[in-house]
Amino acid sequence: MLVNDLLAKATKKQLRNAVFISLLVWAVTLLLYFALNRHDPWGNTVFLIFVLIAIALVSTAVWHSQSSKSELLQFLEQHPKDVVWVYYHKMEHLPFGLRISAPCTLIVGDKEKGLHRIQLPEENIVEIMNALRQYLPFAVFGFSRYKEQLYRSSPSLLSKEKHDEEHEA
Repeated sequence: MLVNDLLAKATKKQLRNAVFISLLVWAVTLLLYFALNRHDPWGNTVFLIFVLIAIALVSTAVWHSQSSKSELLQFLEQHPKDVVWVYYHKMEHLPFGLRISAPCTLIVGDKEKGLHRIQLPEENIVEIMNALRQYLPFAVFGFSRYKEQLYRSSPSLLSKEKHDEEHEA
């Protein structure tokens, strides 16, 4: 399944980035440890705090990437006919006008009003959505307030055939 490969590739990249950041934290930790007097109790405390932060970063990244990927993949493999809506949400963090980050979330809506999410880089989400268009030809893609209202009232109203008929009229 192409979607499975794309999700695996995207989450592997996320995991690599998290490991890189944690290694960077480890390097800063060691630098601080040797820069501060090793015999100083505060130096040991700072070292221990940074070690715990690095461990937390790695374990959280591994757990999050594996759990969200597997949950979405399981749903797509076991219930592909239940998918009615696929879109992504991009949140830009612009404090003081500076772009700090722009996390993107792929959202898959099912016919029971359940939303399945996974956070990935935008370029991976676009690639995955293109693959999902072929895998889920009956699902509606993209976000609009109109689609959101239809989905909230009754996901069955958002089926591709009904949605296409309403826009043609």
